[in-house]
Formats: sequence, structure tokens, C-alpha cells
Amino acid sequence: MSKATDSLGPRLSAVDTQMLEYQRPNTNLWTESAWLLTFDGRSPTIAELREQVGSSLPLLPPLREKVRYSKLGLSRPRWIRDPGFDLSWHVREADAPRFRSEEGWLRLADELLGSPLDRERPLWRIWLVPADGKERFALLFHLNHALADGHSALNILRLLLAAEVDRGHPPPGPSSRRKHDGLRARLREGLEAAKSIVAAGRLLYPPAPTIPVLNRPLGPRRHTLTVDVPMRTVMEIATGLGCFPNDVYLTAVAGGLRRWLGGRGEAPSELTLQAGIPIKTRSRTERQGLGNHFSGIRLPLPVGEGSHLARLRRIQVETKRITAGRVARGGELMGRAHDLLPRQLLTPLARMEWGPKAVNLVVSHLALPGDLRQCLGRPLTQLYCWTPLFEDNTISFVAAQGLNGTMTINLLVEPDLVPDASVLEAGILETVDDLHAALAGEALVAGRS
Repeated sequence: MSKATDSLGPRLSAVDTQMLEYQRPNTNLWTESAWLLTFDGRSPTIAELREQVGSSLPLLPPLREKVRYSKLGLSRPRWIRDPGFDLSWHVREADAPRFRSEEGWLRLADELLGSPLDRERPLWRIWLVPADGKERFALLFHLNHALADGHSALNILRLLLAAEVDRGHPPPGPSSRRKHDGLRARLREGLEAAKSIVAAGRLLYPPAPTIPVLNRPLGPRRHTLTVDVPMRTVMEIATGLGCFPNDVYLTAVAGGLRRWLGGRGEAPSELTLQAGIPIKTRSRTERQGLGNHFSGIRLPLPVGEGSHLARLRRIQVETKRITAGRVARGGELMGRAHDLLPRQLLTPLARMEWGPKAVNLVVSHLALPGDLRQCLGRPLTQLYCWTPLFEDNTISFVAAQGLNGTMTINLLVEPDLVPDASVLEAGILETVDDLHAALAGEALVAGRS
């Protein structure tokens, strides 16, 4: 076997290929994410940070790999080792004065998300950003979604930054196939799989309404916003109203959209948007914990419902359907089936599943792992993340919970199309406040009954 053949890595999975190739020529669409981590304590030097990251790279060989396209474009691209890998290019310091503050950190995120990464290199960078006159600093992790989804990106950060990770042992590889014990079992499994796919398909393909202010061709700029909600408040609402924290989050997002659409002259009465919801799936092709391992399910967001409590109840019914084992399993099987399709069908299929005719926006939710708490001995104080804007979606949401008693709802918008994003923030906070106030009314009704 030749050295050239030996240097070739695995092909991108179907979903990774879709994330890489979702961008169309002559558009301002690229599927890139950003993570902002803030720390207390003296900022490390760039040399210290590079030493930390460099010592962790053996645990994550894919971070040294770039994409190589097939010559004829008929097969999925491959990951190949970058012979010119330069750690100093991937781990940088943003030392301009305009970035040396909390507002400056968000400004840097805006600028990075408005400029796609160089596809001739591995698809990630980390920026170190100190704060002027303060014992605080930030790290901004910028990556292409083809390299990692939200859960995989957290795994990268955990291995790169957490001091307590056992560096002597690599992360586990892909799990092996489960052996079946007979024809009857295989037939039964096949029947259950078919039922699951049908159940998921019923939720995957309702049409999305046409909302001109929400779904328009994107410009080149991006703007990041964050809304911090006390986790205690979210848990009190969830416990008192008998729902999950994610139901509270989705209801708040729908409330923010209702207020924003109303301000834009879009009558939200009776309007139901389609939100794309990524659901984590198991994978047999996972490599060092990277890549995309999710299936997409669509959730109706009843923004036309004027009562926040009634809206929560409607969302609660829908999320129960989505999280039911059969629907989740069906979404997973449909995602795996993509790996059997020719490359030429993957991008059209992605647009059919995530484009403006399918979803009006993407809404996701992540939990922070317990062992991502520090960098070089400095405690992590907050984590923000922003998911890409997909085709003609001018707004995306992602919530991160599990740090400092907050649920942080992160918004990414196209600022030229959504200059009034502060209305979304206000609507989210108003919805949470109203749901919290509704607890007293629910308690009063329960007491009378």
C-alpha cells in the first residue's frame, strides 16, 4: 500500500458532509459555531495556552486533520492529516484593545462568525482574550460544524482544557455492533425500526409557514446575544407546573418570537412556527468523540398562543411526542440511513430537512459537563455558545445550562435583517417572569380543588 493511501483518513460521515457542504456558492451561508468561555484569574500567556492545548492534541488526532475532496466529486470527502499543521495558527491571541472587555469578547465572536474558516487547514481555532485591568480572561473556540456538533465540541473543550482528564488513556472508540440471536429477533427488530421511522417521519415533514422577516437570504454579518435566566427560577416553574426545564426554555423562545413578530407587523395570532430540534443519537462511526451525532426532529412552536401558560402546555405535549422512544429511535435510524446515500443527494436532502421550507429556525439545548470547570487552574465562570444560521434562517437559539446557577439562552442573528434583536431578549425574560407568576395561580387552583 502506498504512503499516499496510508495518509488517507476516514471519509466524512453523511451528516458531517452535509454540514461542510451546506454552503452554496455566492451566498453568505456557512455552518460555523462559536463557544465563549470566561474565567477568573490571571490570564495565561499565549505560550502557556499553546502548551496546554498541544499536550492534549494526542487525545484528539482529528484536530490535526483537514478535509480532502475527491477528485471527481463523486464520493464523500476524507479527513487527512495536515502536513503543515501549525499550532500557533490555531491557538491565537486577540490583543486589540476593542476586544479587552466583556462586550469586546462578544464583538470578537461576531467578527469570527462573520468570516468562515480556512478550509485548507483543520477546521478550528482558539482565541485567548484578556480583559484590561481585571483578573479575567476569555477563550473563544471557533469551529466548523463538520468537525463537531454541540456535544462533540464540549468533548473537545473538556479534553483540551480540563486539568483532571486522564491524559494517559485515549477516549473510547466506537462501540461494536450488537449480535442478534436469531431470525425471529431480527425480523422483530426490523418491524420495530420501520414503526419508529414512520413515527419520526410524521414529525419530520410538516411544512413550515412562510415568514418573510424570519426567513430571508443571509448577509455576511453575525451578531451574538445572551440572556441569563436563573436556573432556580426555571426549576421552580418546571416543578410547579409539572414540566421539564426544556419546556420552559422553548416556551420562552416562542414568547420572545411572538413579541418580536408582533413588533414587525406580523400578526402572530394562530401562527405556529416549525423549529428544527437536534436530538443526540448513538453512533457506530464516532471517532475520538468528534463529528455530528444527531438527528433532526421538527417541533411546532405555537407563537400565536397569547397565554404563556397555555403555550407551555401545548409545547409540553409536543416534546413528549418527540422524546418518546419510538420517535427518537426513528430519527436516529433515518440519520444512519443517510450514510447509505450517494454524496450527490446529501446536500439537497439537508436543505429539504433544514431549509426554510422545512424549518423557520433551529433551537437546541446543551448541558455543561461536570469536569469542564477550569483552564490552567483558573475557574470557569460562564459558557456561551452559538449555533449556525442555516439557509435563510435569520435567528438561531441554543441554551446552555449547568454553570453558576443559570440557564444561558444564546441568540445568533443576522444584524442587518434583525436589528431589533433586543425585543427578542425582552420577550424571553417577560415570558419567564409570567410563567413564574403563574405558579401562584396554579397553586391557588390546586388548593381549591
